[in-house]
Amino acid sequence: MKNLLLIGIIVLAGLTACQNKTAKEESSVTEEEIVMDENNMVLVNMDVEGMTCGGCETTIKEGVSALDGIAEVNASYIDGKTYVKVDTSLTSIEEVSETIESKGYHVKSSVIVLEQSTDEAAPGTE
Repeated sequence: MKNLLLIGIIVLAGLTACQNKTAKEESSVTEEEIVMDENNMVLVNMDVEGMTCGGCETTIKEGVSALDGIAEVNASYIDGKTYVKVDTSLTSIEEVSETIESKGYHVKSSVIVLEQSTDEAAPGTE
Protein backbone atom coordinates (compact mmCIF):
# COMPACT_ATOMS: atom_id res chain seq x y z
CA MET A 1 0.00 0.00 0.00
CA LYS A 2 2.83 2.38 0.88
CA ASN A 3 4.52 1.58 -2.47
CA LEU A 4 1.36 2.41 -4.39
CA LEU A 5 1.03 5.73 -2.54
CA LEU A 6 4.70 6.54 -3.20
CA ILE A 7 4.31 5.79 -6.94
CA GLY A 8 1.25 8.04 -7.07
CA ILE A 9 3.15 10.91 -5.44
CA ILE A 10 6.09 10.52 -7.84
CA VAL A 11 3.80 10.51 -10.90
CA LEU A 12 1.92 13.55 -9.63
CA ALA A 13 5.18 15.40 -8.96
CA GLY A 14 6.41 14.61 -12.49
CA LEU A 15 3.21 15.85 -14.09
CA THR A 16 3.29 19.03 -12.03
CA ALA A 17 6.91 19.73 -13.00
CA CYS A 18 6.05 19.56 -16.69
CA GLN A 19 3.15 21.98 -16.47
CA ASN A 20 3.72 25.44 -17.87
CA LYS A 21 6.59 26.82 -15.84
CA THR A 22 5.13 30.29 -15.70
CA ALA A 23 1.60 31.57 -15.44
CA LYS A 24 -0.09 31.90 -18.78
CA GLU A 25 -0.26 35.49 -19.84
CA GLU A 26 -3.31 36.70 -21.70
CA SER A 27 -2.48 38.43 -24.93
CA SER A 28 -4.58 41.08 -26.54
CA VAL A 29 -5.58 40.36 -30.10
CA THR A 30 -5.45 43.27 -32.50
CA GLU A 31 -6.99 43.56 -35.90
CA GLU A 32 -3.74 44.93 -37.33
CA GLU A 33 -2.27 42.57 -39.92
CA ILE A 34 1.42 41.77 -39.65
CA VAL A 35 3.15 41.66 -43.04
CA MET A 36 6.28 39.52 -43.10
CA ASP A 37 9.16 40.25 -45.47
CA GLU A 38 10.64 37.10 -47.05
CA ASN A 39 13.96 38.94 -47.55
CA ASN A 40 14.38 39.22 -43.77
CA MET A 41 13.36 35.62 -43.02
CA VAL A 42 15.90 33.39 -41.26
CA LEU A 43 15.78 29.86 -39.86
CA VAL A 44 17.44 29.61 -36.45
CA ASN A 45 18.55 26.40 -34.72
CA MET A 46 18.52 26.84 -30.93
CA ASP A 47 19.94 24.45 -28.32
CA VAL A 48 17.47 24.61 -25.42
CA GLU A 49 17.97 23.00 -22.01
CA GLY A 50 15.18 22.09 -19.62
CA MET A 51 12.56 20.53 -21.90
CA THR A 52 11.42 17.18 -20.50
CA CYS A 53 8.13 16.41 -22.23
CA GLY A 54 5.63 17.33 -24.94
CA GLY A 55 4.11 19.94 -22.65
CA CYS A 56 7.45 21.73 -22.56
CA GLU A 57 7.53 21.72 -26.37
CA THR A 58 4.03 23.21 -26.44
CA THR A 59 4.97 25.92 -23.93
CA ILE A 60 7.88 27.03 -26.13
CA LYS A 61 5.86 26.82 -29.36
CA GLU A 62 2.98 28.88 -27.95
CA GLY A 63 5.28 31.48 -26.37
CA VAL A 64 7.41 32.02 -29.48
CA SER A 65 4.43 31.88 -31.87
CA ALA A 66 2.89 34.83 -30.03
CA LEU A 67 5.74 37.08 -31.22
CA ASP A 68 5.34 39.14 -34.41
CA GLY A 69 7.13 37.82 -37.49
CA ILE A 70 7.22 34.15 -36.50
CA ALA A 71 6.46 31.95 -39.51
CA GLU A 72 7.20 28.56 -37.93
CA VAL A 73 8.31 27.03 -34.61
CA ASN A 74 9.31 23.43 -33.94
CA ALA A 75 10.60 22.22 -30.56
CA SER A 76 11.90 18.77 -29.59
CA TYR A 77 12.54 17.82 -25.98
CA ILE A 78 14.22 14.62 -27.17
CA ASP A 79 16.85 16.50 -29.20
CA GLY A 80 16.92 19.61 -26.99
CA LYS A 81 16.41 21.74 -30.11
CA THR A 82 14.04 24.46 -31.20
CA TYR A 83 13.86 25.66 -34.80
CA VAL A 84 12.34 29.07 -35.47
CA LYS A 85 11.65 30.72 -38.84
CA VAL A 86 11.48 34.43 -38.10
CA ASP A 87 11.31 37.73 -39.96
CA THR A 88 14.13 39.61 -38.23
CA SER A 89 12.69 42.99 -39.27
CA LEU A 90 9.80 42.29 -36.86
CA THR A 91 11.39 40.20 -34.10
CA SER A 92 15.07 39.70 -33.30
CA ILE A 93 16.67 36.37 -32.52
CA GLU A 94 17.48 37.80 -29.09
CA GLU A 95 13.76 38.43 -28.47
CA VAL A 96 13.02 34.80 -29.38
CA SER A 97 15.71 33.62 -26.92
CA GLU A 98 14.38 35.93 -24.19
CA THR A 99 10.86 34.56 -24.70
CA ILE A 100 12.08 30.96 -24.32
CA GLU A 101 14.09 31.93 -21.23
CA SER A 102 11.02 33.67 -19.75
CA LYS A 103 9.20 30.33 -19.91
CA GLY A 104 11.81 28.74 -17.65
CA TYR A 105 14.16 27.14 -20.18
CA HIS A 106 17.79 27.92 -21.01
CA VAL A 107 18.96 28.75 -24.55
CA LYS A 108 22.55 27.50 -24.78
CA SER A 109 23.19 28.64 -28.35
CA SER A 110 21.51 30.01 -31.48
CA VAL A 111 22.78 29.40 -35.00
CA ILE A 112 21.30 30.82 -38.19
CA VAL A 113 21.04 27.84 -40.53
CA LEU A 114 19.28 29.55 -43.43
CA GLU A 115 19.15 33.15 -44.54
CA GLN A 116 16.71 34.16 -47.25
CA SER A 117 18.64 35.39 -50.26
CA THR A 118 17.46 38.11 -52.56
CA ASP A 119 17.43 37.93 -56.34
CA GLU A 120 19.57 41.04 -56.58
CA ALA A 121 23.29 40.64 -57.16
CA ALA A 122 25.61 42.00 -54.51
CA PRO A 123 27.11 45.40 -55.37
CA GLY A 124 30.24 45.05 -57.50
CA THR A 125 29.30 41.62 -58.92
CA GLU A 126 28.00 41.15 -62.41
